[in-house]
Amino acid sequence: TYGSPKERRGYDAEGNATLTISALREILGKWIDTVYALAPHQGLGGATPELVWRQCVPGRQLDSLHSDEAVARACRPWARRHVGKSGIKLFGNQRYASAELEGLRLQYGRHCEVTVRFDPMDLGHIWITHPDTRFELLVPNVDPGYANGLTLREHDLLRKHQRAKNFNETERVRLVASR
Repeated sequence: TYGSPKERRGYDAEGNATLTISALREILGKWIDTVYALAPHQGLGGATPELVWRQCVPGRQLDSLHSDEAVARACRPWARRHVGKSGIKLFGNQRYASAELEGLRLQYGRHCEVTVRFDPMDLGHIWITHPDTRFELLVPNVDPGYANGLTLREHDLLRKHQRAKNFNETERVRLVASR
């Protein structure tokens, strides 16, 4: 396709497409399963990803990009966070906590740092990667009434509005006091 929307005018992207998303996913998935996963990697000491997976997680199938969920999971944004007494804090003022997360904090102490993945289209929960097993744990937001279904963009706009409202109130109080 073209580099800018103006250059694309009149270009029929769907009509000129040679592959559907599902066909591309199938081709890519087969390549990952039959070429990439079976090729030795220098970063793995010459072992293949498939062999390392079987050694680390016996009895569990190597996940590839054959499902929509696997693609979504692979594309989630991530951050590193410490697990505190009140859970994990993200996006300025959102807290996430669960019994499993508290167990991790107690097991690893106050320096427990985890990889956090999130869906910017729904702040109702996050996924954390267990430091040892590498499995993902689902951790809910402590305020589901606010966060479930809320996008990161909506949350940022609400916070910006609240800060402006707080600033205006503080300014009003200052002006009254200076009279």
